[in-house]
Amino acid sequence: MQATITPVTIPNERRRLDASDESLKPSVLIVDDEFGPRETLKVILRPFFTIYSAGTGATALQILKEQQIDLVTLDLKLPDRQGTDLLQEIKRDQENVEVIIITGYGSLKSAMDGIRYGASGYLLKPFNVTELIALTKHCLEKKHRLDSLRDVLRTFGGLWETGSDQSAAWKNLSLLLAAKNPDLVSHSERVSFYSSLMAEHLELPAEDSEAVKVGSWLHDIGKVCIDPRILAKSAPLDVQDCELIKCHSEVGARMVQSLPFHPLIGQIIRHHHEQYDGAGYPDGLKGDDIPYFARIVSLANAFVDLTAGPQSQESMSLDDAKTYIRRQAGGLFDPTLSELFLQIVR
Repeated sequence: MQATITPVTIPNERRRLDASDESLKPSVLIVDDEFGPRETLKVILRPFFTIYSAGTGATALQILKEQQIDLVTLDLKLPDRQGTDLLQEIKRDQENVEVIIITGYGSLKSAMDGIRYGASGYLLKPFNVTELIALTKHCLEKKHRLDSLRDVLRTFGGLWETGSDQSAAWKNLSLLLAAKNPDLVSHSERVSFYSSLMAEHLELPAEDSEAVKVGSWLHDIGKVCIDPRILAKSAPLDVQDCELIKCHSEVGARMVQSLPFHPLIGQIIRHHHEQYDGAGYPDGLKGDDIPYFARIVSLANAFVDLTAGPQSQESMSLDDAKTYIRRQAGGLFDPTLSELFLQIVR
């Protein structure tokens, strides 16, 4: 499918993205099996980036092995494999490479799959130049942010694994996230506080208590990969935005999968939105099939959302929040843990 370019003038974007030294330009790999769309993207992006192109998944993987690539624009229809399969291969071998899906065959499912598998953005053909440049700029800024975050998480995970002092790593992680999303840090601290109280009252072993503390603090880490324009919306979200936000638990679990954290932490991140009755996400687990520590964090997360939600959301009183949790015991929440939680917050 040919891309349609809407003629626009973009002098400001050009000044911000263009680099006088070719060696300073970020590198972009354009992957599309059709000659026309490949050339269109080359024309648009060449002033700002060092450009490579490929018409097949195999050629794209070869270029990624030989060249330092910052960003890939990826069509979903390729002659030798599906675009989502290539996306998973890229993110498995080079997680620091950002990917934008550009397709004429888009759907809500393909958008969700793209975000789950690690895509930074999603653009439908036909597109206009301004839209493409803005999304590309956003994804490269995200790459810089995530590269720093991965370094801090890797250091933090290493210290946690060896039992070393983590205070400096905690501080660096908090400062890094607070600079980008202070609401996320505030929410995470509250959830970690209540989760740690639960762990204390359950008299969990020290290692498990620490996993609850770290996992609850990182439970929403996947939201740093969600388009901030969606997270910042104050109006009720449409179905697509809601479904894309739901991907954050899978994205977050994938982020820590390759880092030196206890596996329980990844379970907490992935499953903190499961529901006891099986109606949660991402896997629809039910009852005792939901990891135990994820059930603890689910309660803490819901309580914080109810009593200290976003500014756009009216918060409940403590009594109303406790009443809600009591009524949802056995539905949304583990009934035994719900009873303990209500005793703790009393």
